[in-house]
Amino acid sequence: MRIIKESNIKLIEYNSAEFQQACQLRYELFFAEHSLPWHIVQDESQADYFHAAILIKNSVVAYGQLVPQDNSVYQISQMVVKPGYQGQNLGSKILLCLIDRAKLAKAIALTLHARTTAVGFYQRFGFQTHGTEFLSATTGIPHITMNKSLSSSLL
Repeated sequence: MRIIKESNIKLIEYNSAEFQQACQLRYELFFAEHSLPWHIVQDESQADYFHAAILIKNSVVAYGQLVPQDNSVYQISQMVVKPGYQGQNLGSKILLCLIDRAKLAKAIALTLHARTTAVGFYQRFGFQTHGTEFLSATTGIPHITMNKSLSSSLL
């Protein structure tokens, strides 16, 4: 495990070099083992998303995206941390950055589809499970919907 003294969170642009690195990381950790095509991480609608990354020595080691939905609700998705950097709160930093960005955008709530193995992580940030487990249509991995209210009366 590499020890990180300081990490910089950066909002990255769609189709930038950093975005392409994030796509590669997402593909390697989420989709390659299922032999899915590369284009699964490339979607033009991502141009409208917020993309947060942590770079170490100009290399993306953590990433997450914030997707505008309807009615001032945003979805957090594709949260990923490079294996050699896991366990160092980088995922927490990305998540907090995306929550802050949603608040700046006047979001009233957040939603996400968590792998069931990550439920505890999101619960630490106030997300609550909703509904029943389901298998990802893309990977077959068990997930569950989680939600978090951002209204000031519930913070």
